[in-house]
Amino acid sequence: MGITGKLEIAKNLPFALLIYTLIPKFLGVELPVSDSFHVGEYFAAATTLWNEPASSPLTIHGGWDFIPAIAARWLAGGENYFYPTIYLTESVAPALAAGILLLLLTRILRGKINWPTIIFLSIAAIAAPYLVGIRDLFLIATCWILYEFMTQKLSIRSRKIAVLLVIISSLGVVWSFERGIAGVVTVLTTLLSASYFEKKAIYLKTSSLVVIGASLIIAIAQLSGTMEYFYNLFFLAQISSQWRYVFGQIVIRDSLLGIVFVATTIAATISSNKSENRGYLSPYWLGIAACALMMLRIGTNRADMGHVVMAMWAPLILTAYSYSTRKESSDKPSIAVTLSVFSIVAYFSWYYAYKWGAMPLPVLAISFSSSFMWLQQLGKKYRIRVFLTSISLWIILLSLAESTWTQALAAKGVMKGRIVTPLEYLYKGVSYSRVADPGNAWAAKSIRDSHSKCLLDMTNSGIINAGADLPTCIQVSYPVYATKSFEEKILREIADMKANAIVYSTENWQYFVHGKDMKVRFPMVDEFLISNYPEIECREKYCIRSKKTMD
Repeated sequence: MGITGKLEIAKNLPFALLIYTLIPKFLGVELPVSDSFHVGEYFAAATTLWNEPASSPLTIHGGWDFIPAIAARWLAGGENYFYPTIYLTESVAPALAAGILLLLLTRILRGKINWPTIIFLSIAAIAAPYLVGIRDLFLIATCWILYEFMTQKLSIRSRKIAVLLVIISSLGVVWSFERGIAGVVTVLTTLLSASYFEKKAIYLKTSSLVVIGASLIIAIAQLSGTMEYFYNLFFLAQISSQWRYVFGQIVIRDSLLGIVFVATTIAATISSNKSENRGYLSPYWLGIAACALMMLRIGTNRADMGHVVMAMWAPLILTAYSYSTRKESSDKPSIAVTLSVFSIVAYFSWYYAYKWGAMPLPVLAISFSSSFMWLQQLGKKYRIRVFLTSISLWIILLSLAESTWTQALAAKGVMKGRIVTPLEYLYKGVSYSRVADPGNAWAAKSIRDSHSKCLLDMTNSGIINAGADLPTCIQVSYPVYATKSFEEKILREIADMKANAIVYSTENWQYFVHGKDMKVRFPMVDEFLISNYPEIECREKYCIRSKKTMD
């Protein structure tokens, strides 16, 4: 079999690796839910909307990303929708986002399938599930459709793609607030720059349609009562600073992880962009660069590993795009960019040698693979290429070993009953008692037994909302998101609430922000709750306050 035949077989490798990496996600859901904060957000919003509240909840992170919970409840019923909601939001949607990212990268590189691109795509396939989640879904889809639109000759098909671009980017605005804005900025940057450079009316018209579409979907969300979009944005802007860590060594180190990677990617690809005549594709590079910078800002607002990696998928698109539009005759290495390449490789090597923690292999892998691709653009540095190829292949093997270990743990969880598979759900069903941990289950039952008309949960545990099946008593479904400036508003809301009992406190981490619990953060609210709900009972790390002794 010749080299061409081997390449034909190998080009399917990235998709095989992605499927292999995603097996633990599709295998099932580990129960009971250990993270009632993040997993519970969808339930907190959906349960409130389902029970027709006076005002729509402030969902903070997402906009309409509670739709899977609404759909699951509509299809499976109120007693059996918990499992499909978690499976859709924690497994299916992130896997779909990872798949779209890999499809986009493959589509961009379709004209240059060779061993460097196969290595790059293979590593992207392994890393993608760690880099993207449910809230990235429409943003990545927007980037893909935008690419298709910009690479189509003006025709009937391009008009159909333009319509699809308007629909997807508009839906993205209400799917996730920050990502939605990033999507619109990406599209408008691309289209307006294309309109300026190429003097074609279709780009300006499509830009106008995107703005109209986004405005229309926001109006629909407002009028339907599912979202107060502008108040959500105002609230998000007011409270975002409280999530920043105290400036210090860890913040600097983790921020550099994203900043160095994004900055080096832009530097490496802009060098290639300057040296070649990109034609009408240049605006797409500008749009994705804007997207990368916005995602970097989002990721470094709370600079830790779990958030910084949010900024690392957009640079992969820049790298693939730059390589795909490179002319074979280009062989002018840039000293500055070459030094940047070696700096980022050295930085990541040191970083993970020093801090072997969450998601080390995928992030290290994309660093080396990106460096490898940049060097393909900079010149014929064969020894460097061989070195980086060897490192990239080694990291692929290590990442596969890690994926295999994860799958073994997942299989063990299935055997021991900790992980519930979709087949088991379809055969037996999964009730709330299996989804919630003992603390959440007890708190939810206590609230139901109190005959309250709404739920005030000061512990920020959305799984309790699912079990109590009540709307939130205050507009901020998770009080931990509010800052001190919102205390008087919260106080007015709880003074009018019809609740005989409240979820007062917990020993779990979500009750605290930077060492301050909810009592310290909202002293006037705490004083009111103690005065009006004098009886307290604590079990399973949770405490319930009530107006009278609860049996």
